[in-house]
Amino acid sequence: SDLTKLFQNNCAIRSGPSQKESMNLNPIWMNFPTKCVQKVTTEVEMKRLIEHHSHSDDVFIVRYHQNSCTACNAVDKAYEFMCHDSKKYFPKLTYYEVNKDDSPELTKGMVRYPQIKGFAGGQWSEIDFKPPSEFREKLLRDVESEVQKLSNHGKAITALEAEEMYFSAAGPSMLLVLEDNIYDFYVKAQTRLHNYWKQVSVRRSWFYKKHIQPHTNPDVVDAAQLTSVFGEKVVFGPSIPTPNDA
Repeated sequence: SDLTKLFQNNCAIRSGPSQKESMNLNPIWMNFPTKCVQKVTTEVEMKRLIEHHSHSDDVFIVRYHQNSCTACNAVDKAYEFMCHDSKKYFPKLTYYEVNKDDSPELTKGMVRYPQIKGFAGGQWSEIDFKPPSEFREKLLRDVESEVQKLSNHGKAITALEAEEMYFSAAGPSMLLVLEDNIYDFYVKAQTRLHNYWKQVSVRRSWFYKKHIQPHTNPDVVDAAQLTSVFGEKVVFGPSIPTPNDA
């Protein structure tokens, strides 16, 4: 049917109709010549990553997944696509993955898979990849309808095949959502790590404590703190008229 062809051949990412009967770009089926996402397999490796990124403006994200998981496979391809694509624009962002079956000690307390988390400046953040609920509900109804049509024509579809149909069609949407949320995480992280006004405040505080406070009479410390290091008068608002001003 046309819907089956849509699921199988026309789940494109930023591309038009297939050319010369070729298959459009679908992250579910993409294979890359090189592996961009790096694996984390031990607690030592994870601690080393966290230690480095806690004292750096580099940021990293981790995909947590498990074997025999169709949703994990769908996210895997979109995640790998993003890793390759991000290299051109975000050199301070690196991608990692943790497999529950290979490294259970790194997934303690997790009850659902897949998950994607970002780490920057000592803080973890959740990164969502799910399309809007309206999209998911509509797609689920379409898959159920297609499965029923195929069944009526004598072709039985297993639950696994139906799940693969769903994630095949959802793949491009998942990629777009993931792309938006990863970029949003990266930009906010870099803004927080390079907060200009925070740096100005820290430097002024350092200058005052090092060069001003040691030479200031303790009796006038409070007044000195309200004096600019450049000598001009510090004004925080309009002055209140005194009776002598009237």
